[in-house]
Amino acid sequence: MLDFLAREVHMMMTEREVAAYLRCSTKKVQRLRLDGRLAYIPGRPPLIDRDDLLAYIADETRSANAAEAPTSEIVEARRLAAEKASFAAAAIRAREAWLQMKLGNVKRRPNRPSVKDGD
Repeated sequence: MLDFLAREVHMMMTEREVAAYLRCSTKKVQRLRLDGRLAYIPGRPPLIDRDDLLAYIADETRSANAAEAPTSEIVEARRLAAEKASFAAAAIRAREAWLQMKLGNVKRRPNRPSVKDGD
C-alpha cells in the first residue's frame, strides 16, 4: 500500500499519512501523540518520524504477543526513538531559552573582563 515507507531512511510523516498507514482516523493518531505513545516533532503540522512509527507498531505488536522476545530490530528502533526524543527535548529547551532571552525575560550574563598574562 504505502511502499514509500520502505525506501526512505529518515522520513517525516504527517498525521494524515500515519493514519492512512495505520488505517485509522487522524484523531486516533492525535490521541496517540498526546498520550505519549507515539513520538513526534511539534509544529504545524506535527511530524512523525518513520522510525518512531515503526517503534510504536513494534511495541503494540509486542504487547499483543507478550510471550515473544523482542527482536534486535525492535530494540534498535526503540533505542533510536529514545535518542531522537532526548535530542528533540534538548532542542526545545534551547529554543525556549533563546525566546526568553529575545523577549527580555532573562538577562544576559555581564561580560567578564579578560585575564591578561603577566598582571
